[in-house]
Amino acid sequence: MDKKHFSAIVADLYKSLTPFKASVFVKNEDSTLIRVISEAFNGMTFSARFKMLNDELQDKQPDLFNEKIYIFEAFTSAELAQLSLASHSSDLESSDLGYSESAKEL
Repeated sequence: MDKKHFSAIVADLYKSLTPFKASVFVKNEDSTLIRVISEAFNGMTFSARFKMLNDELQDKQPDLFNEKIYIFEAFTSAELAQLSLASHSSDLESSDLGYSESAKEL
């Protein structure tokens, strides 16, 4: 299955969350990252978010679920903006201090 078709399935699968964005990133032949940005995640723990996404995929697309290992990212738009800002400033600080990319602070 190509990425475009898989992305359409993911968008349809998680439409009940009224996502701002649902993206698919193929990491390798065995694993795929699914990122869902939705305000429906407000007030939920990250583990509850991942479980919800995993359960939806397993319940509604069992054949697809068993094909690969799925990595889930589930953020609100505010959390994603905050991560983008933190990542950008962290990249600047790391390059200024001469740290390697793998030595970035959390």
